[in-house]
Amino acid sequence: AGIESAGGAGSATGAGVTRSGARIPVLVDNDANLMAYGEQRTGYPDCSAFALVKVSTGIGAGMVVGGSIYRGVDGGAGDIGHIRVGADALCRCGSYGCLAAVASGGAVARRLAESGVPATSGSDVRDLLTAGHPEAMALAREAGRQVGDVLATVVTLLNPGVLMIAGDLAGTPFLTGVRELLYQRALPRSTAHLDVVT
Repeated sequence: AGIESAGGAGSATGAGVTRSGARIPVLVDNDANLMAYGEQRTGYPDCSAFALVKVSTGIGAGMVVGGSIYRGVDGGAGDIGHIRVGADALCRCGSYGCLAAVASGGAVARRLAESGVPATSGSDVRDLLTAGHPEAMALAREAGRQVGDVLATVVTLLNPGVLMIAGDLAGTPFLTGVRELLYQRALPRSTAHLDVVT
């Protein structure tokens, strides 16, 4: 459809052609990058440094800096789910101790299933959170604290004006956990004008 590389691995821009022959702009990228780009452009157009963290099956981040998606040199920027957090849990990437292995929707679902709660995915956890399931809420808050600990470094490094939490776990228990550790561990200068939103 006339899509050309935009310089980052796994991303492309170009023009697509509809059935009627009309050419439309097309941007192809990973979900977190596209979510960040869309949210920044539509909801926070004046924010020059915007970060979005999606916590569902895995954990990924999209960053928009100066109006453009920040991908890094090889397109790997934002893959925070594979930052080591000191745990011994096996990650689906084959490594041990990745943030996603202990704090993703899939990880929370596994912990719930181990205690007899029927959950196999982040969307199952979302449904349990919506229903106010106490164990799901406690585990989501704990996962939020683990993610918040990592995000303290991200916020100190990037100093975004907005940090959006999205995905299956993006509710009050998870967000509370994120804020607890994020504000405790990040430099005050990096959080002075930070809005953490869902």
